[in-house]
Amino acid sequence: MKKGITLASATLTALALIATAGPAFADSTSTTSWDTTNTVTFQAPDSTTPLPPINVPQPGTPTTPGALALDYASNLNFGTYTVDGATTDFTTSEDADVTSSQPLVAWHDLRGAASPAFNITASTSGFSDMNQATITFGAGTASNVTPTTPALTDVSAVTPAGSVTLTNDGQPNQIAADSGATPGYYADTFANAKLSVPVAQQTTGTHTATITWNLTLAQ
Repeated sequence: MKKGITLASATLTALALIATAGPAFADSTSTTSWDTTNTVTFQAPDSTTPLPPINVPQPGTPTTPGALALDYASNLNFGTYTVDGATTDFTTSEDADVTSSQPLVAWHDLRGAASPAFNITASTSGFSDMNQATITFGAGTASNVTPTTPALTDVSAVTPAGSVTLTNDGQPNQIAADSGATPGYYADTFANAKLSVPVAQQTTGTHTATITWNLTLAQ
């Protein structure tokens, strides 16, 4: 009978020890903090970095290597006309090489955010035997053509110049300005392009002019 009571007493003592051991263990643990260092590095692509194609004026249009470059500018075909002694303006609303695509110029800026501003300009030395002819680009509309899905829409860095007329003096005319604030691929799409030729200079035959597009850092 006494052995049974002693066993019970021993069990109660053990439970008491276990119950009191918990607080003693908790008191020996302290709370600590730990700071970590986390880094990321951005770098601009160089001339050897592969760049994705863009979708203007059509899917798969190749891009120019480098962090800042022109990627595309439309060729123009103003058509074939019969001399009538009166008509002087000839308009096209299409890229000569891509049906149903409006004339445009495209570029990319991958130098990183808040980079120096730059301008897109165009100049021409004129058509052969038509030194009074001019080419006028209708007002442009900026678009973000960065090859992503879904498409991006931010064009806050780009300011189209509006309607621009090129004469045969070879002087650059500003087509668009880019603040350099936001990296990406952009395009300036023109409503149309108009060739104006005085009747007195409409000699028969095919006439050709070259438009030179330049991307230059703003002064």
